[in-house]
Amino acid sequence: MASTAASGTAGAVVLRHAAIQATYAPSVYNTQPWILRLTPDDLAVHADPGRWLMSLDRMGRQLLISCGCALFNVRTSVAADGWQADIRRTPANLPDETLIATATVSSTGTGVADPVLAELNPWVQAGPDDSVRRSPADPMYLSERLRAAAVASGAELIPATGPTSRTALQQAIDHAEQVYRPDQDARTARWSSAGVLGSSEWSNSPVQSEAYLLTSVLVTPGDAAEDWITAGEAMQRMLLELARSGYAADLCLPAIEVAAVRARIQDIIGSAASPQAVLQIGPADQASPTPQRRLLLDVIRESAD
Repeated sequence: MASTAASGTAGAVVLRHAAIQATYAPSVYNTQPWILRLTPDDLAVHADPGRWLMSLDRMGRQLLISCGCALFNVRTSVAADGWQADIRRTPANLPDETLIATATVSSTGTGVADPVLAELNPWVQAGPDDSVRRSPADPMYLSERLRAAAVASGAELIPATGPTSRTALQQAIDHAEQVYRPDQDARTARWSSAGVLGSSEWSNSPVQSEAYLLTSVLVTPGDAAEDWITAGEAMQRMLLELARSGYAADLCLPAIEVAAVRARIQDIIGSAASPQAVLQIGPADQASPTPQRRLLLDVIRESAD
């Protein structure tokens, strides 16, 4: 049955629910760098330049990846409510242009929308499911599931296969940490003391005791604002896929932000595509604290038109 345009109270309720779900997205240092502008007819996702860690994220890559994660939550929420989302992406040109995307919704007439997205929505707030009985993970099976999730979002996930590439990638990560960490700690000191930053580089659920089963690199065709948003949508899709199976990923920020290391990663994975995230995947740490969230009044701006 063809979709019919949403209007009135029902569509507005779906959009408001999607805005709330967006606020549960992971973000760099838990900065939650987004503003959600809500009207009865649409939901606009904006970057919040006031939450931009410019000293660490000079180009705005991590900020827009974070916003891409929030945008993907919008899509899962609308699908779970049985509606269809129409997303019009408008890559931001920071700091002056902040609009990431605008979402409108329509009724399918059947109460059934995208079942794949709808099935991921319960883990937006719930986190990894420890009730899932996990057999010893097959890294290749896990990798194929995540690669499919990345492709569905317009990106690609390239695993480090074989001991040589895994060792080389770990060495690149370690080198990035050594180069980046002292400078990073100094630059985040002011933000951390003010209570703005989370304690880890990304606010998603961490891996238990660094028990990594798989290390993979998320890449996009280009390295512009639209690619970073795509990477964010792909990353959140993969994180939700992992969460519903009781797994998680640690994300290595320095490996992406150190230019020489990014070039080295391209050599290791044998791809000219642009690395956007390094994911080290394993069983989720169920004891990790829930990230503190900004007040909804601070991030959701509602207007009548």
